[in-house]
Order: sequence, then C-alpha cells, then structure tokens
Amino acid sequence: MAAKPETPGQISSVDNEKGKTLEEVLAEMNGIHDEAKKIWKEKNLTQANTKELDAIFEDQRVRHKELYSSYPTVLRHMLQEMQYSPKAFEKYLRRLTVAPWMNDSERMDRYADYFLLLYKAINPKFNPVVANTLRADYRNRLQSEHDLFKTRYETARRQVEASEKKTDEERKRYILEIARMLAAMDAKPAETSSTPDKTATRVSGPFDQE
Repeated sequence: MAAKPETPGQISSVDNEKGKTLEEVLAEMNGIHDEAKKIWKEKNLTQANTKELDAIFEDQRVRHKELYSSYPTVLRHMLQEMQYSPKAFEKYLRRLTVAPWMNDSERMDRYADYFLLLYKAINPKFNPVVANTLRADYRNRLQSEHDLFKTRYETARRQVEASEKKTDEERKRYILEIARMLAAMDAKPAETSSTPDKTATRVSGPFDQE
C-alpha cells in the first residue's frame, strides 16, 4: 500500500482505500473497534477467547475487505488481540502520507512502526530501551516470516509447474489451495513472546490490556 503525499489544506487519501481520506479511513477503523468492544462486553470476552476473537476478525475482514487489504496488521492486533489505539492509528496514517512504503522491506518497516506506536499508546510509561528492543524484535520476526513465505512460494511455484500433467480442473484446485496457504501465512503480524509489563494470553503482541 502506498499513500499519496499531503497537499496544503487537503488531507491525504490512501490508494488502496479507493480515494478515501485519512479521516474516512480512521472513522471506519474506529467504527470497527466500537462494534468489537460491544461484542467483547456482551460476551465477556478476554484475550483467552481466541476462537471467538478469530470469528469476529473473520467477519470484519470479509465486511471490510479494502480496509483489511490496506491495514491487515492493524485489524489483526485489534480484533484478535483486543489491542487498538485511535491515536496510534492516526499517527500511523499520517506517517504513511510522508513515508509510504515502496517495497516489501519498507512495508515491514511500516508494520513495525505501527507496532511501536501501538505499544507506546497502550503503555504510556514505557521504557524507551524496552520499546525499541521490542520494535527491533518485531521487525526481525517479520523478516523471518517473509523469507519463509518466499521460500514456500518458490517451492509452490515449482510444484505448480510440475503439475502440468494434471487435468485443468485438478490444477485449478491445486493452485487455489497453494494460493490460500501462502496468503494466510503472509498476512499474519509477527509473533513475539516478549511481555515486559504483563503476561499476554496471545503471543502476537506484547501489550498491556487497558
């Protein structure tokens, strides 16, 4: 995803959000959070309720496909880990207007930037050394997962090429299954077991529960 540069008097729009303004994107994300909080309260959910949280995430992912395509990490942290800060997301959006990613390496840098913004927002008394260490660990894990994704993609590509003797229908099913596997793997935020303040029940984000 890349964001268009800001112009005086006009808020930036995000390419993958079909020309929506930054404020519209923020409002959509905040609306999802408000809806999720109501469900969490009604069902008395905590981070331990992974099955229920995954179901909420999947529902919102389908209903907000463009938003998820642009900000998968934000939605996953919010809905699967109950971790979100409107202020952190707004800072992230504004950062993208001046430093949009242009390649995979920069994309992972931006994901790590959001991780750090969210961590600081949820832990206002954060230790800078700990925060920066966690950010570096998160970025390293993203890189490791991305490298694994590329390796598996190349393996899958060779398998598809080797499947040319299969019937067209068999190949279609085979290729679709590989595509689903790869897409699911590369969409997840980095995992980390670092929990400096409290022990999190999910491993994907070392954040305190507000």
